[in-house]
Amino acid sequence: MGVVYLARDTKLKRSVAIKSIPAKLAGDLNSRTRFRREAEILASLNHPNIAVIHDIIEQEEENAEYLVLEYVPGETLAERIAREPLKLEEALSISRQIAEAVSAAHKKGIIHRDLKPANIKITPEGRIKVLDFGLAKPTVSEGKKSDVTATEPGRIIGTPAYMSPEQARGKDTDYRTDIWSFGCIMYQLLIGLLPFEGETATDTLARIIERQPDWEALPKEISENICSLLQRCLEKDPDRRLGDIADAAIEIRETLSKPLIAPTSKLRRKAMIVGSVAISIILFGIALKLIPLKEIQSPAKQIRLVVLPFENLGPTEDEYFSDGITDEITARLAGIHGLGIISRQSAMQYKKSEKNTQQIAEELGVDYILEGTIQREATSDPNSSIRIRPQLIKASNDMHIWADVYNSNMSNIFNLQSEVSKQVAQALDITLLEEEKVALESIPTKNMEAWNYYLRGNEYLNRDSTEINLRIAIGMWKDAVRLDP
Repeated sequence: MGVVYLARDTKLKRSVAIKSIPAKLAGDLNSRTRFRREAEILASLNHPNIAVIHDIIEQEEENAEYLVLEYVPGETLAERIAREPLKLEEALSISRQIAEAVSAAHKKGIIHRDLKPANIKITPEGRIKVLDFGLAKPTVSEGKKSDVTATEPGRIIGTPAYMSPEQARGKDTDYRTDIWSFGCIMYQLLIGLLPFEGETATDTLARIIERQPDWEALPKEISENICSLLQRCLEKDPDRRLGDIADAAIEIRETLSKPLIAPTSKLRRKAMIVGSVAISIILFGIALKLIPLKEIQSPAKQIRLVVLPFENLGPTEDEYFSDGITDEITARLAGIHGLGIISRQSAMQYKKSEKNTQQIAEELGVDYILEGTIQREATSDPNSSIRIRPQLIKASNDMHIWADVYNSNMSNIFNLQSEVSKQVAQALDITLLEEEKVALESIPTKNMEAWNYYLRGNEYLNRDSTEINLRIAIGMWKDAVRLDP
């Protein structure tokens, strides 16, 4: 977008950077418009972490324009990352300064749109300077048209490795695309690798849209709040992404003010306590609500049943959702008298197992098996349609004694889980107590985003018990509680 020279200001006896339009773009109206807009944007910004503009020189006879910019000595952040790994404190300090710079731009209504290490310099004193607002654009107030729109609709503008999913698709962008790019940079600072990188630009864009970063690669000493912050910055759905990059600056500043390494035992203890409480509430709280103990005493012969993990027919990233639905149905069935439900841990070992139902029934000593499939139409849409196809199998003869198909939407998900549980009880000739009916119809939350965070926290808790998984789980649960205390 420009050619930059180191120059000497002979009047004020200082070094400056002179930026000009490349000769091949000098006659392009869009390029010249963007060039002038960069000057206006820089003139409106005044922050210690943003390089300033001194002047703009126009030479009409040569059809040339030049920006006279602050010269920032030192190396680019890209060079610093390539030179050697950063220590945690240095990575967080750099991230904080970038967040503060971008926050200042956002407060002025400016979106950078090309945040990357090559556009960030580190002075010899360690100060960060964000450069190159050549692709920046001012935000537009509602009902008001922008004076300048130098980007054509559907055209991809930016650097592939740091593009947000919406940017990669050529869709409209807002301040949240900078938050995504910031997340990519922070991830790279912490481990020295990009979160999404392919052999070609197309491969990279595809990974940004379809895949998750390798969260296991993050250093173990990173605190849970930083892990959670990174996850929120790299949410593919802009509506679920971190709302304000100023919050990132505050979070990092507070983290730097405390010891950076939390004791492992304390972290594990906290995760287990929070996880145990959360899962116990779901598994037993609803079931025992309002039911006197004398009314739920087990009969002489219980019907033993296992709920196998429902198969996810949607995208891979929805696996946590289908597991969550399985857990919820298991919990509701566990509250019905006369049923002995096999634990989640025993059931999960048969996820994607090649064993047939009779082998599983024999190993677990169960009378019936409940299995099924789940498909959610759109992962990021809270009103998405959902299809659940459960089937109840009698173990002794491998016969289906009940099956159904439920088509609804996410707002009705708890009713679907209750209906499946009721139908299973009816198929097994169990008459529900009135208190059990009330418990089954209980709705744990009306905030589907909070429930989604809760399920994702459970997913990370149930992965390998590594520190990073525990931290992410705690962060997810905190987000759930924040949305629905």
